[in-house]
Amino acid sequence: MSTTDDINVSPEEMAALMDTIQDTASTRSREHQDGQPMDVVGYDLVASRAASADGFPTLNLLNARFAEQLGTALEKLSSQSVTVKTRGTETQKFVECSSHLPNPMCAQVCELTGLDGATVVTISPALLLMLFDYLLGGAPTEAPDADALLKARGLTVVERRLFGHVVDTIGAEWGKSWSTVAEVGLKSVRVETNPHHLALFESEEQVMLTTYDVDFAGIEGTISFIIPVTALRPVQKQLASTVLDAGGEDESAWREPIAASLLKVKLACVAELGTAELSLRELSSLQEGQIVRLDRDPDTPITLYIEGAPKLQGKPAVQHGNLSLEVIGTFRSGEEPAAQEKKAS
Repeated sequence: MSTTDDINVSPEEMAALMDTIQDTASTRSREHQDGQPMDVVGYDLVASRAASADGFPTLNLLNARFAEQLGTALEKLSSQSVTVKTRGTETQKFVECSSHLPNPMCAQVCELTGLDGATVVTISPALLLMLFDYLLGGAPTEAPDADALLKARGLTVVERRLFGHVVDTIGAEWGKSWSTVAEVGLKSVRVETNPHHLALFESEEQVMLTTYDVDFAGIEGTISFIIPVTALRPVQKQLASTVLDAGGEDESAWREPIAASLLKVKLACVAELGTAELSLRELSSLQEGQIVRLDRDPDTPITLYIEGAPKLQGKPAVQHGNLSLEVIGTFRSGEEPAAQEKKAS
Protein backbone atom coordinates (compact mmCIF):
# COMPACT_ATOMS: atom_id res chain seq x y z
CA MET A 1 0.00 0.00 0.00
CA SER A 2 1.42 3.37 -0.93
CA THR A 3 1.58 6.24 1.51
CA THR A 4 -0.94 8.12 -0.59
CA ASP A 5 -3.64 5.47 -0.30
CA ASP A 6 -6.65 6.33 1.83
CA ILE A 7 -6.83 4.52 5.15
CA ASN A 8 -10.31 4.06 6.56
CA VAL A 9 -10.52 3.64 10.33
CA SER A 10 -13.81 2.65 11.92
CA PRO A 11 -15.16 4.58 14.94
CA GLU A 12 -14.56 1.50 17.12
CA GLU A 13 -10.92 1.29 16.03
CA MET A 14 -10.44 5.01 16.65
CA ALA A 15 -11.96 4.70 20.14
CA ALA A 16 -9.67 1.78 20.96
CA LEU A 17 -6.65 3.75 19.71
CA MET A 18 -7.58 6.77 21.80
CA ASP A 19 -8.14 4.63 24.91
CA THR A 20 -4.70 3.08 24.46
CA ILE A 21 -3.08 6.50 24.09
CA GLN A 22 -4.94 7.77 27.15
CA ASP A 23 -3.83 4.82 29.28
CA THR A 24 -0.18 4.81 28.25
CA ALA A 25 0.79 8.34 27.30
CA SER A 26 2.08 10.93 29.70
CA THR A 27 1.39 14.49 28.74
CA ARG A 28 4.15 15.97 30.89
CA SER A 29 7.73 14.85 31.40
CA ARG A 30 11.00 16.18 32.78
CA GLU A 31 13.87 16.21 30.31
CA HIS A 32 17.35 17.73 30.09
CA GLN A 33 18.46 19.78 27.14
CA ASP A 34 21.91 21.37 26.96
CA GLY A 35 22.42 20.38 30.57
CA GLN A 36 19.30 22.27 31.75
CA PRO A 37 16.10 20.59 33.10
CA MET A 38 13.02 21.39 31.05
CA ASP A 39 9.33 20.58 31.38
CA VAL A 40 8.05 18.99 28.17
CA VAL A 41 4.30 18.99 27.64
CA GLY A 42 3.19 16.48 25.02
CA TYR A 43 0.28 16.96 22.65
CA ASP A 44 -2.76 15.35 24.29
CA LEU A 45 -4.61 13.52 21.51
CA VAL A 46 -7.44 12.48 23.85
CA ALA A 47 -8.10 16.02 25.03
CA SER A 48 -7.92 17.19 21.45
CA ARG A 49 -10.49 14.66 20.34
CA ALA A 50 -12.80 15.47 23.27
CA ALA A 51 -12.36 19.21 22.97
CA SER A 52 -15.59 19.71 21.08
CA ALA A 53 -18.84 19.70 23.03
CA ASP A 54 -20.47 18.28 19.89
CA GLY A 55 -18.83 14.98 20.80
CA PHE A 56 -20.95 14.84 23.96
CA PRO A 57 -24.60 14.67 22.81
CA THR A 58 -25.76 13.58 26.26
CA LEU A 59 -24.42 16.83 27.70
CA ASN A 60 -27.21 18.86 26.09
CA LEU A 61 -29.81 16.60 27.70
CA LEU A 62 -28.14 16.99 31.09
CA ASN A 63 -28.01 20.77 30.67
CA ALA A 64 -31.74 20.93 29.89
CA ARG A 65 -32.56 18.73 32.86
CA PHE A 66 -30.41 20.85 35.18
CA ALA A 67 -31.96 24.11 33.92
CA GLU A 68 -35.39 22.91 35.01
CA GLN A 69 -34.17 21.76 38.42
CA LEU A 70 -32.14 24.96 38.91
CA GLY A 71 -35.23 27.12 38.35
CA THR A 72 -37.17 25.14 40.96
CA ALA A 73 -34.31 25.38 43.48
CA LEU A 74 -33.98 29.16 43.09
CA GLU A 75 -37.75 29.57 43.48
CA LYS A 76 -37.58 27.67 46.77
CA LEU A 77 -34.71 29.87 47.97
CA SER A 78 -36.33 33.20 47.11
CA SER A 79 -40.09 32.48 46.91
CA GLN A 80 -39.99 34.31 43.57
CA SER A 81 -40.78 33.17 40.05
CA VAL A 82 -37.64 32.07 38.20
CA THR A 83 -37.09 31.08 34.58
CA VAL A 84 -33.89 29.27 33.55
CA LYS A 85 -32.84 28.38 29.99
CA THR A 86 -29.61 26.80 28.83
CA ARG A 87 -27.44 28.22 26.06
CA GLY A 88 -25.60 24.95 25.77
CA THR A 89 -21.91 24.17 26.13
CA GLU A 90 -18.99 25.51 24.13
CA THR A 91 -15.34 24.55 24.33
CA GLN A 92 -12.61 27.19 24.64
CA LYS A 93 -9.11 27.63 25.86
CA PHE A 94 -9.16 28.89 29.42
CA VAL A 95 -7.37 32.09 28.45
CA GLU A 96 -10.15 32.87 25.97
CA CYS A 97 -12.86 32.00 28.45
CA SER A 98 -11.41 34.11 31.27
CA SER A 99 -10.89 37.09 28.97
CA HIS A 100 -14.66 37.39 28.52
CA LEU A 101 -15.43 37.32 32.25
CA PRO A 102 -16.63 40.67 33.67
CA ASN A 103 -14.55 42.62 36.14
CA PRO A 104 -15.74 42.74 38.88
CA MET A 105 -17.49 39.39 38.93
CA CYS A 106 -18.94 36.90 41.40
CA ALA A 107 -17.19 33.54 41.02
CA GLN A 108 -17.04 30.54 43.32
CA VAL A 109 -14.12 28.15 42.91
CA CYS A 110 -15.37 24.64 43.67
CA GLU A 111 -13.95 21.18 44.00
CA LEU A 112 -15.58 18.65 41.68
CA THR A 113 -16.60 15.75 43.88
CA GLY A 114 -16.86 12.47 42.00
CA LEU A 115 -14.59 13.82 39.26
CA ASP A 116 -10.92 14.71 39.25
CA GLY A 117 -10.48 18.47 39.19
CA ALA A 118 -12.08 21.79 39.99
CA THR A 119 -14.66 24.08 38.44
CA VAL A 120 -15.68 27.72 38.53
CA VAL A 121 -19.31 28.77 39.02
CA THR A 122 -20.07 32.38 38.11
CA ILE A 123 -23.29 34.31 38.79
CA SER A 124 -24.09 37.73 37.39
CA PRO A 125 -23.42 40.24 40.23
CA ALA A 126 -26.81 41.98 39.95
CA LEU A 127 -28.59 38.63 39.97
CA LEU A 128 -26.65 37.41 43.00
CA LEU A 129 -27.11 40.60 45.06
CA MET A 130 -30.84 40.61 44.31
CA LEU A 131 -31.01 36.99 45.48
CA PHE A 132 -29.18 37.98 48.69
CA ASP A 133 -31.89 40.57 49.44
CA TYR A 134 -34.63 37.97 49.19
CA LEU A 135 -32.66 35.43 51.23
CA LEU A 136 -32.35 38.00 54.03
CA GLY A 137 -36.07 38.73 53.97
CA GLY A 138 -36.02 41.91 51.92
CA ALA A 139 -38.23 42.93 49.03
CA PRO A 140 -36.09 45.10 46.71
CA THR A 141 -37.96 47.37 44.33
CA GLU A 142 -35.10 47.91 41.86
CA ALA A 143 -31.92 46.21 40.76
CA PRO A 144 -28.80 47.11 42.76
CA ASP A 145 -25.83 48.83 41.12
CA ALA A 146 -23.79 45.66 41.50
CA ASP A 147 -20.65 46.86 39.68
CA ALA A 148 -20.37 49.98 41.82
CA LEU A 149 -20.91 48.02 45.05
CA LEU A 150 -18.34 45.38 44.18
CA LYS A 151 -15.75 47.94 43.12
CA ALA A 152 -16.32 49.92 46.33
CA ARG A 153 -16.34 47.14 48.91
CA GLY A 154 -16.30 43.71 47.27
CA LEU A 155 -18.39 41.01 48.91
CA THR A 156 -18.86 41.15 52.68
CA VAL A 157 -18.23 38.14 54.93
CA VAL A 158 -21.97 37.50 55.18
CA GLU A 159 -22.41 37.76 51.41
CA ARG A 160 -19.56 35.31 50.83
CA ARG A 161 -21.24 32.81 53.13
CA LEU A 162 -24.56 33.32 51.38
CA PHE A 163 -22.79 32.88 48.05
CA GLY A 164 -21.44 29.55 49.27
CA HIS A 165 -24.92 28.52 50.39
CA VAL A 166 -26.37 29.39 46.98
CA VAL A 167 -23.64 27.45 45.14
CA ASP A 168 -24.08 24.46 47.47
CA THR A 169 -27.78 24.47 46.58
CA ILE A 170 -26.93 24.73 42.88
CA GLY A 171 -24.39 21.93 43.26
CA ALA A 172 -26.95 19.63 44.87
CA GLU A 173 -29.32 20.11 41.93
CA TRP A 174 -26.46 19.70 39.46
CA GLY A 175 -25.58 16.39 41.08
CA LYS A 176 -29.19 15.21 40.80
CA SER A 177 -29.34 16.06 37.11
CA TRP A 178 -26.11 14.10 36.48
CA SER A 179 -27.09 11.14 38.67
CA THR A 180 -27.71 8.81 35.71
CA VAL A 181 -24.19 9.49 34.41
CA ALA A 182 -22.09 9.74 37.57
CA GLU A 183 -22.25 10.66 41.23
CA VAL A 184 -20.93 14.21 41.11
CA GLY A 185 -21.24 17.38 43.13
CA LEU A 186 -19.67 20.72 44.03
CA LYS A 187 -17.76 21.70 47.15
CA SER A 188 -17.22 25.44 47.59
CA VAL A 189 -13.59 26.43 48.15
CA ARG A 190 -13.22 30.21 47.74
CA VAL A 191 -14.83 33.32 46.28
CA GLU A 192 -13.19 35.53 43.66
CA THR A 193 -14.35 38.91 42.31
CA ASN A 194 -11.39 39.52 39.98
CA PRO A 195 -11.06 37.24 36.92
CA HIS A 196 -7.27 37.73 36.93
CA HIS A 197 -7.13 35.84 40.24
CA LEU A 198 -8.65 32.69 38.77
CA ALA A 199 -5.26 31.02 38.29
CA LEU A 200 -6.96 27.65 38.35
CA PHE A 201 -6.10 26.20 34.95
CA GLU A 202 -3.29 26.63 32.46
CA SER A 203 -3.93 29.27 29.81
CA GLU A 204 -4.00 26.77 26.93
CA GLU A 205 -6.08 24.19 28.78
CA GLN A 206 -9.38 23.28 27.14
CA VAL A 207 -12.44 24.04 29.26
CA MET A 208 -16.15 23.61 28.72
CA LEU A 209 -18.27 26.70 29.35
CA THR A 210 -21.94 26.03 30.06
CA THR A 211 -24.15 29.10 30.45
CA TYR A 212 -27.70 29.38 31.76
CA ASP A 213 -29.86 32.46 31.23
CA VAL A 214 -31.82 33.32 34.38
CA ASP A 215 -34.81 35.65 34.66
CA PHE A 216 -35.39 36.35 38.34
CA ALA A 217 -37.61 39.04 39.93
CA GLY A 218 -37.24 41.30 36.91
CA ILE A 219 -33.46 40.78 36.74
CA GLU A 220 -31.88 38.99 33.80
CA GLY A 221 -28.49 37.41 34.34
CA THR A 222 -26.47 34.26 33.85
CA ILE A 223 -25.09 31.35 35.82
CA SER A 224 -22.08 29.65 34.23
CA PHE A 225 -19.97 26.56 34.82
CA ILE A 226 -16.34 26.37 33.68
CA ILE A 227 -15.15 22.75 33.74
CA PRO A 228 -11.84 21.48 32.31
CA VAL A 229 -12.23 18.87 29.60
CA THR A 230 -9.78 16.58 31.39
CA ALA A 231 -12.11 16.42 34.42
CA LEU A 232 -14.77 14.78 32.25
CA ARG A 233 -12.58 11.90 31.07
CA PRO A 234 -14.00 9.41 33.64
CA VAL A 235 -17.48 9.96 32.16
CA GLN A 236 -16.43 10.59 28.56
CA LYS A 237 -18.06 7.42 27.20
CA GLN A 238 -21.36 8.14 28.97
CA LEU A 239 -21.42 11.72 27.67
CA ALA A 240 -20.58 10.54 24.16
CA SER A 241 -23.58 8.20 24.17
CA THR A 242 -26.61 9.24 22.17
CA VAL A 243 -28.97 7.71 24.73
CA LEU A 244 -29.45 9.11 28.22
CA ASP A 245 -30.54 6.51 30.73
CA ALA A 246 -33.36 8.19 32.60
CA GLY A 247 -32.95 5.63 35.35
CA GLY A 248 -35.59 4.61 37.84
CA GLU A 249 -36.80 7.53 39.86
CA ASP A 250 -35.96 7.13 43.51
CA GLU A 251 -39.44 7.04 44.99
CA SER A 252 -38.07 7.24 48.55
CA ALA A 253 -37.08 10.84 47.85
CA TRP A 254 -40.74 11.87 47.67
CA ARG A 255 -42.85 8.91 48.79
CA GLU A 256 -41.61 8.78 52.39
CA PRO A 257 -42.00 12.53 53.14
CA ILE A 258 -45.49 12.55 51.60
CA ALA A 259 -46.51 9.43 53.50
CA ALA A 260 -45.20 10.93 56.75
CA SER A 261 -47.20 14.12 56.13
CA LEU A 262 -50.38 12.22 55.28
CA LEU A 263 -50.14 10.19 58.49
CA LYS A 264 -50.38 13.45 60.46
CA VAL A 265 -53.65 14.53 58.78
CA LYS A 266 -56.64 14.45 61.17
CA LEU A 267 -59.90 12.96 59.88
CA ALA A 268 -63.44 13.11 61.26
CA CYS A 269 -64.57 9.62 62.34
CA VAL A 270 -68.21 9.01 63.32
CA ALA A 271 -69.54 5.66 64.58
CA GLU A 272 -73.23 5.30 63.73
CA LEU A 273 -75.10 3.14 66.24
CA GLY A 274 -78.34 3.48 64.32
CA THR A 275 -80.93 5.95 63.05
CA ALA A 276 -84.41 7.04 64.06
CA GLU A 277 -87.04 9.24 62.48
CA LEU A 278 -88.83 11.72 64.77
CA SER A 279 -91.24 14.49 64.06
CA LEU A 280 -90.38 17.97 65.20
CA ARG A 281 -93.10 17.68 67.89
CA GLU A 282 -91.63 14.41 69.18
CA LEU A 283 -88.11 15.80 69.13
CA SER A 284 -89.08 18.95 71.04
CA SER A 285 -90.93 16.92 73.67
CA LEU A 286 -87.99 14.67 74.51
CA GLN A 287 -86.92 14.80 78.14
CA GLU A 288 -83.94 13.49 80.07
CA GLY A 289 -84.19 9.77 80.70
CA GLN A 290 -86.41 8.98 77.74
CA ILE A 291 -85.32 6.28 75.30
CA VAL A 292 -85.19 6.71 71.54
CA ARG A 293 -85.62 3.48 69.61
CA LEU A 294 -83.08 2.95 66.82
CA ASP A 295 -83.55 0.92 63.64
CA ARG A 296 -80.92 -1.64 64.59
CA ASP A 297 -80.67 -4.30 67.25
CA PRO A 298 -77.67 -4.57 69.59
CA ASP A 299 -76.05 -7.33 67.51
CA THR A 300 -76.04 -5.31 64.26
CA PRO A 301 -72.51 -4.17 63.30
CA ILE A 302 -71.77 -0.48 63.81
CA THR A 303 -70.82 1.57 60.75
CA LEU A 304 -67.79 3.86 61.03
CA TYR A 305 -67.91 6.89 58.72
CA ILE A 306 -64.63 8.64 57.81
CA GLU A 307 -65.14 12.14 56.44
CA GLY A 308 -68.77 11.23 55.79
CA ALA A 309 -68.05 8.06 53.81
CA PRO A 310 -68.73 4.53 55.21
CA LYS A 311 -65.37 2.79 55.53
CA LEU A 312 -65.37 0.28 58.40
CA GLN A 313 -67.67 -1.99 60.39
CA GLY A 314 -67.21 -2.90 63.98
CA LYS A 315 -68.74 -3.94 67.24
CA PRO A 316 -68.69 -2.19 70.63
CA ALA A 317 -65.77 -3.01 72.89
CA VAL A 318 -63.88 -1.65 75.87
CA GLN A 319 -60.19 -0.74 75.63
CA HIS A 320 -58.27 0.43 78.74
CA GLY A 321 -61.53 1.44 80.38
CA ASN A 322 -62.75 3.45 77.36
CA LEU A 323 -65.64 2.64 75.08
CA SER A 324 -64.16 1.61 71.74
CA LEU A 325 -64.95 0.02 68.39
CA GLU A 326 -63.47 -3.30 67.30
CA VAL A 327 -63.12 -3.39 63.51
CA ILE A 328 -64.65 -6.53 62.00
CA GLY A 329 -64.98 -5.54 58.34
CA THR A 330 -64.56 -2.94 55.64
CA PHE A 331 -66.74 -1.43 52.94
CA ARG A 332 -65.82 -1.67 49.32
CA SER A 333 -65.77 1.48 47.24
CA GLY A 334 -69.36 2.57 46.55
CA GLU A 335 -70.89 -0.11 48.79
CA GLU A 336 -73.70 1.02 51.07
CA PRO A 337 -73.98 0.00 54.73
CA ALA A 338 -77.38 -1.64 54.08
CA ALA A 339 -75.85 -4.06 51.57
CA GLN A 340 -73.14 -5.00 54.05
CA GLU A 341 -75.68 -5.57 56.78
CA LYS A 342 -77.66 -7.98 54.58
CA LYS A 343 -74.47 -10.01 54.02
CA ALA A 344 -73.82 -10.10 57.76
CA SER A 345 -77.36 -11.33 58.48
